[in-house]
Amino acid sequence: MDTLLRICDLYSVNLDVLLRGSVEESCTSDTAKYDAFMNRFARRISLASAGILAGLGLAAFAEGAGLQDLQTGMIFLSLLTVCMVVLVASGIQYEGFCRKHPVIADFYTKEQRDAFRQKFVWYIAGGVGAVLIGLMLMTLIESRFGDEPHWGAWSIGIFFILAGAVWSFVYGGIQHDK
Repeated sequence: MDTLLRICDLYSVNLDVLLRGSVEESCTSDTAKYDAFMNRFARRISLASAGILAGLGLAAFAEGAGLQDLQTGMIFLSLLTVCMVVLVASGIQYEGFCRKHPVIADFYTKEQRDAFRQKFVWYIAGGVGAVLIGLMLMTLIESRFGDEPHWGAWSIGIFFILAGAVWSFVYGGIQHDK
């Protein structure tokens, strides 16, 4: 009985499927709910990563709006804290999921893989484009407003563009690994 339960864990199936059903059939579906877990994981990790850059942008905006260094620092540290908590908690949940389900059968169809490959190109290309647009805007804004005291307020847009690029790279990468 113990061996049967270990086999069930190995293939992520229950005992009924192992004894009465087809293990091969159960491997063609997402019995461990891997896809839903990885989609949540990808959203959390990518948004938290992008949130750190967005926090820098908000701090720069607050500085440009005339807030004191202590206040801008608290804005950034508050957002950084939230993002780090999400990153750490998500990483621990991911590790637990991997321990509980050490083997996940590939249940994605060829059509699903092909459809994702089309999206993946745009995640990466969009991220690269966003980085280049952010650098271009940073250069233009600094050349135009670099000596003015409130140019930092303009940088919020740049940081949000770069945060979008980070989101695109991280989300697309995790989805690709899935």
